[in-house]
Amino acid sequence: SEGWWVDTGAYRHVCYNRSLFKTYFVAKGRKVLLGDSHSTDVAGTGKVELKFTSGKTMILKDVMHAPAIRKHLVSGFLLNEAGFTQTFGANTYTLTKNGVFVGKGYATDAMFKLNVDVNEMSTSTYMLSSFNTWHARLCHVNKRLVKTMITLGFLPNLSLNDFEKCEYCSQ
Repeated sequence: SEGWWVDTGAYRHVCYNRSLFKTYFVAKGRKVLLGDSHSTDVAGTGKVELKFTSGKTMILKDVMHAPAIRKHLVSGFLLNEAGFTQTFGANTYTLTKNGVFVGKGYATDAMFKLNVDVNEMSTSTYMLSSFNTWHARLCHVNKRLVKTMITLGFLPNLSLNDFEKCEYCSQ
């Protein structure tokens, strides 16, 4: 089914759609154990970016590509390990990091479905990778703050060598 689902019992992030991977490495002979005690083949691993309807982007690392599964799964355990706080209650799911709201989800089909843009690849903001573009979009913040946001996983890895003082900051 479309979308991404939080699975607190999963020890890995799992995705069935190869086109969602930003980086990809073929995996031969690997399998992933499913909740019903069956296993399925892993075709590859890589990074997947999720764009929440809140506008925040989260990068999932070491995601397993398992074409035979039916739902994209985000490991609640791995989110916890990465420093995210997950709150479950009143049929809602809230995800924060260091006290900053990242996104939310809702209860459906006995799981929590994340509020992410399903058609992620067509969003132009999603593809931004220039330091100067992020600098301008974030109200001309300094280089140190952008570095911090990259470290916290709020921005994709950017080349900080591209930094040029913009005309607004030069005045």
